[in-house]
Amino acid sequence: MTEIIAMSIRNPFEVIKQKQQHLRTRKTFEIIKAIYNKRGPRGFYTGYGTLLLRELPTSILELVFLEAMIRKFKKYLPQHKNSMHLKEILLNSHVITVGILGGIAYGLAGLITTPIDVIKSRIMINALNPIGFFTCLTNTVGNEGVVALFKGGLMRIILGTPGGILYYYMFYLGLTLTNAHSTFFQIRQ
Repeated sequence: MTEIIAMSIRNPFEVIKQKQQHLRTRKTFEIIKAIYNKRGPRGFYTGYGTLLLRELPTSILELVFLEAMIRKFKKYLPQHKNSMHLKEILLNSHVITVGILGGIAYGLAGLITTPIDVIKSRIMINALNPIGFFTCLTNTVGNEGVVALFKGGLMRIILGTPGGILYYYMFYLGLTLTNAHSTFFQIRQ
């Protein structure tokens, strides 16, 4: 539910950003005005369904991958001591490893969902003359081949992995500091 709400706030900015990147010559206000004049408030939600179609599977996949990797590497991780000082927690290899595994999980999920990202971007670029997901998919594959669906895949990995590392490091650090990890990341063997 939080992802859906977050995306409803993010989508108008994504539409404007995509138009700026595509047109390169227009100012932000001009783009906002053009979208609003042509389609009204709905224009800012062009591609919203596709954005959700990208974000929800990405989030699910990264959590599935993270859990699977934690299970795989759990035997190699040191056990958490209940009474650690802040410095020990910050440098705790378990917390660092979960962060790194989270970054890898995000990178994999990003790569897998790149085709949806490509279609989402193309739909948002056409905010003034919207087309549907399947029309865009068919046109893209028909005109450029399947390889076009993976344009930008490497950049999603390169840009997403460090963010994933930081996110999951900070998330697991927070769990560790509040001792909530004992109920959250209960990995069954």
